[in-house]
Amino acid sequence: MKVLFYLILIMNVTFASEFDDFSEVEEDVPVLIINGDVEIEYGVKENNFDNQTLGNTRFRLKTDKSVGKVSFYGKADFVKDMPQSTHYVDIRELRVNYKIMENTDISIGRQISTWGVADMLFINDLFPKNWVANFQGRENEMLKDPSNALRLTHYYNELVFDFVYQPEFTSDLTPNGCHFSVFDPNQGKTVLDKKECTRVGPSQRDRGLDKPEIAFNLRSTIDENEYGLYVYKGYFKSPRSIELNAGVLSPIHTELAVYGASFEGAMSSGIFSFETGYYESLEDLKGDDFFIENSSLKYLFGYRQDLSHKFSFGVQLYQEKMMHYEEYEKSFKSNNLQGYKFRKKENQSTYTLRLTYKAQQETLLLSLFSYIRPDDKDSFTKVEASKKINNNLKLTAGINIFSGKNNYENREFGMLRDDDNLYTRLNYSF
Repeated sequence: MKVLFYLILIMNVTFASEFDDFSEVEEDVPVLIINGDVEIEYGVKENNFDNQTLGNTRFRLKTDKSVGKVSFYGKADFVKDMPQSTHYVDIRELRVNYKIMENTDISIGRQISTWGVADMLFINDLFPKNWVANFQGRENEMLKDPSNALRLTHYYNELVFDFVYQPEFTSDLTPNGCHFSVFDPNQGKTVLDKKECTRVGPSQRDRGLDKPEIAFNLRSTIDENEYGLYVYKGYFKSPRSIELNAGVLSPIHTELAVYGASFEGAMSSGIFSFETGYYESLEDLKGDDFFIENSSLKYLFGYRQDLSHKFSFGVQLYQEKMMHYEEYEKSFKSNNLQGYKFRKKENQSTYTLRLTYKAQQETLLLSLFSYIRPDDKDSFTKVEASKKINNNLKLTAGINIFSGKNNYENREFGMLRDDDNLYTRLNYSF
């Protein structure tokens, strides 16, 4: 990480030193322009207005500048977190892009990477996500977290090669028992410790977590259809495995390789999409260790369509099949875990629905996005309304609704069944 930032610093100093005498800069060189926005975010639990889930004042500055083959991009949030009584700076972007050749770019520094064709479901997009921000009702872009990375992009006719190297593993940010409940396998129930914000989440073990992540994407557009191939080597982004140490169970990240593909193209009056990925659990290739996440095959089908200039919808069917399930069951019995009721199923399905309505010359936006998971008996629905008051001012309000059943408290949304919350955001851009 340090080497990465030192390299950025050197490149910036070199870049600036070439133009110390601004009288020599060509007139068409753009002037450095800084803009941004101010946002007030507020959220509370639906069943207890005194229980605050969100209370930020955020001041964002962003800029970009290009001279010749070199471009610089910066974006930083200065945040006052009222519920935690803290201040911090969130560097969302700090990178340098250099055009090595006419058809090859290299980008180095802090940046947000993303790919794939799914909507709010991530099979081959294995870059860090901030699920806490999503559950709080923050801006949609806050779901994608930045990481320190080197990204190389090469264009060859209709082909695009994308390579991303992250020197350190960056996990997803998931509920940890602070603002939202988390399942504690030792107590066999969900816990919430808002006062102390105790982290019950993944253990910070040394084994392998200092290793890099590598991702590769090859995509092409043929006859207006987009095809993609993906490879990833790193770790499960969320702690899907469990470590047993001195009788204490701790969620952990284990090594992972993913091989995937995607397709997106026109169908009838809408857009059809397909994405798949084989998740190879590198620490349990045979699937005979109950505590380590098994390999799995994941795939989804999606369709979206504009029914009018005001109304659109999108649906997705996502399936996940655990490999070596018989070995998983044998391990369950051999470890004498009959009392452990939260074992996983062989097949899991997720259905998503997105509805969007635009009105008042597209200054009013109403939206609904819902996950429904019948096998895990849980769901998550976000309903939001956004009104653009003028060119600079926007007001947003919404609600996050979770559901879950007894004996399914360790499921992703089931553990949040008591965490329904209301939120609002007021944003002024300049």
